[in-house]
Amino acid sequence: MKGNAIHESFCPACGGDIIAKKWEYHKNSDNFHVFWCGGCGFGWRYPFPGQEELKKKYFTQSLYELAFKNESNVGFEKRVKRLCEIMPTRGRLLDIGSGPGHFLNIAKEYGWQVEGIEPRQEASEFCCKNFGILSHAGFFEDVLDDLGHYEVITCWDVLEHVSDHVDFLDRCLALLVPGGLFAFSIPNASGLPAFIFKGRWRYVMSVHLNYFTMEYIHELLCSKGTQIVHEDHTFKLHSLVQGVVSYLPLDINVKKLFKSGLRNDDHGKKERIDTDRPINFYSANEFLYYCRKLVFKINMLSLPFGKGDIVDIYCRKKSL
Repeated sequence: MKGNAIHESFCPACGGDIIAKKWEYHKNSDNFHVFWCGGCGFGWRYPFPGQEELKKKYFTQSLYELAFKNESNVGFEKRVKRLCEIMPTRGRLLDIGSGPGHFLNIAKEYGWQVEGIEPRQEASEFCCKNFGILSHAGFFEDVLDDLGHYEVITCWDVLEHVSDHVDFLDRCLALLVPGGLFAFSIPNASGLPAFIFKGRWRYVMSVHLNYFTMEYIHELLCSKGTQIVHEDHTFKLHSLVQGVVSYLPLDINVKKLFKSGLRNDDHGKKERIDTDRPINFYSANEFLYYCRKLVFKINMLSLPFGKGDIVDIYCRKKSL
């Protein structure tokens, strides 16, 4: 099912008509809820936006920070190393939703033959110009005819945004060679932060259409003939802060709060989080900067259990 054809009493994943629970988005500026299927456990945004509304929302979001690697890029090398452990023989790698190409550039340095797909024209052009990497400008379904077959396909922070995640997964697996690896990340709706905060959870937002529990995603991947070979769970301190702040009777600008400790270089651009400078705890800015570094290091730690905010899943397509 696509677009506005998804109704209040109808699960877009399994077709079930039992709604087990509802989460109300606490800001509710977009007036939506998260509905949960009592059959398969899948969660989805209701009302579900149509295709034109989806694209409009996407292109009105702020553009990536193109000129430098921001803090969200710190985990890219960790992901590339994990891919290399699971797939020691390098081959073709396609990254869907590749942004400015920083992940692809790291994978290229590790010996992968890389290629990307990115809806934002500016980001796609940046990747081609600065890294010499082929980046198809457009949405996945619009560039399928230009694609080949790959040993690895990655989708970092993508699956929660697509209007038909089952069809999207089928198309990804069709592009994988037998024995190839599909790696992706999703917010974990069965983690402790989601359980505690529900509609106040950091990852409940208007651009997130799909909400996945680990039980649901395991069953989906199994039904598609894939084998999960690794999971990497992490907990984001930002999620805890935002959840607690949402209960306070104060008007706190969370986005501004999360920018605390950012430094600027001589050109006025935000500086990378791993810049090494002597610490000076007598300076408030220096103190906040090193607190920020510590927070992002904690955010990168892998959990020994599956109850965090974000999970990276690596699954192998079965050989013929």
